[in-house]
Amino acid sequence: MSGLLIGNGWIDPVHQYPAYHAFSLKEDLYKGDEKKIAEVEAQEAKCHETLTNEHVDNDQCEAILQRILSITGDSSHCVNMYDIRLTD
Repeated sequence: MSGLLIGNGWIDPVHQYPAYHAFSLKEDLYKGDEKKIAEVEAQEAKCHETLTNEHVDNDQCEAILQRILSITGDSSHCVNMYDIRLTD
């Protein structure tokens, strides 16, 4: 028997942060709402301006996921960030 354990898999911010928006588009989490898409793209641009490979934690980039969560729900629910089939 063999296995693999991955602790914190967050190792490549340059590629991982932009994946939030790409995944959200692919899964149609914005329901085709161009205004919501533009909001996340604007935040993604801010992220890109400040992003380096040296720092994993970046406030401008963390705001991408927070923006996606806020626009994919209502005042009391949003998609679950670990499983989009669920709500939080």
